[in-house]
Amino acid sequence: MPLTDNPSINRQLDDTTMDRIDHALGRPLDPLRPSYRNHYATDETEGFEPPHWRQIRIIGSDMHCYQVTDAGRAALARHLLQLGNKQRLFLVAFDDIEISIAAESRAQARYTAWLRFSDSCPDLGFRAFMMRARSAPQHQRARQHDRDRTDRAAPPAARAVPHHRAHAGKQRACA
Repeated sequence: MPLTDNPSINRQLDDTTMDRIDHALGRPLDPLRPSYRNHYATDETEGFEPPHWRQIRIIGSDMHCYQVTDAGRAALARHLLQLGNKQRLFLVAFDDIEISIAAESRAQARYTAWLRFSDSCPDLGFRAFMMRARSAPQHQRARQHDRDRTDRAAPPAARAVPHHRAHAGKQRACA
């Protein structure tokens, strides 16, 4: 699974234990799925007990290092559910580039995608981006991919771009 399928999101939790677990995992959208990191290094020893943590050793480090266990991931997922986390994963396609964006709405996902694209394409205006961009919740992409596989007569432009080609042709997108 590409790690972009579980992106980090900007949040801070009031519960110290859950915030530490979230931080150790890189603040992923879904703590039950693989994330790009799983460690917490600190001088503290209290508050890192099982079942949510296991201690690890890092050679050459005097710090205490911990990893989040599956029980810790599950506890964080339950906590986020109780808080009513409204963020979902959206797939935003711009020309032949697809990126995964965590957002509360499709509009917010498209705006965030435009901000990312406009960093590398400064002449790309918001209106031009919106006219060429498509977005959908990530789970709809899987259903579309299944339909495209069974419908071989569909023109190539109607088919979803394979995920491994997500960054191919980025220079063309700026034109």
